[in-house]
Amino acid sequence: MSRPAGSYLTRRPGRRICRGDFMCLAVPARLVEIEGNTGKADLGGAVVSVGLDLIDGVKPGDYVIIHAGFALERLDPEEAAKRLELFEELARGGHFRA
Repeated sequence: MSRPAGSYLTRRPGRRICRGDFMCLAVPARLVEIEGNTGKADLGGAVVSVGLDLIDGVKPGDYVIIHAGFALERLDPEEAAKRLELFEELARGGHFRA
């Protein structure tokens, strides 16, 4: 389905995921809690809910890549640190807008 530039895609009523004129990113975060197929992840100091239906065997303390509310991939701590540093560099350079 085609959407006009600047339109919002929604996962739930009232919650934006992406705006048409911006790119959505998959971001690294550390899982802090798991209950069933849902977890809570520390995303730069904000705790967000994340679906764990697409990944097996994760536990609190693991780093995962989150996109559209779901964990897609587990990262080892060294790779997570590299990716988090890259995001920090991009943010310092003014390349991100929330």
